[in-house]
Amino acid sequence: MLFKKGNFRLKTTLNELQKTKTNLDFLWEKKENTQKELEKTMIANIKKALLPKIETFVKSGLKEDQKIIVEELKSDIDDILRPISAHSAYEECGLTPTELTVAQFVKGGLGSKKIAESLNISLRTVETHRGNIRKKLNISNKHINLQLHLKSLVEL
Repeated sequence: MLFKKGNFRLKTTLNELQKTKTNLDFLWEKKENTQKELEKTMIANIKKALLPKIETFVKSGLKEDQKIIVEELKSDIDDILRPISAHSAYEECGLTPTELTVAQFVKGGLGSKKIAESLNISLRTVETHRGNIRKKLNISNKHINLQLHLKSLVEL
């Protein structure tokens, strides 16, 4: 009798955990989708609303010191948007979270050995991820530098 009662509690608890996991998975996916939409909206708003006004301002006849400030402002905007743009561009290619991380390291100039050490994974695993990244970016079997190609994806 004790065994059946304990088994029933275990099954009940397992069912509750599975329902909770399903709910958490749903909420996580919803959060990710909301974040992606927010990022796209922010980038679009800045590109459509802010940057054209800055260009109009530049064309209005600025003094040299004002032009320098405006160029610094444009550079700061690019720096703010670059990580968001990079993440979106890589995700659109269908990269997994680990491939995204490896891609960021490659883009930053790290070699496979350093990436493996940083992520505490084998060198072979890093090479596999790099191969998968190249496939998903349609540059397999092409003489294209992966680091340069990744950098080109996120230019604003």
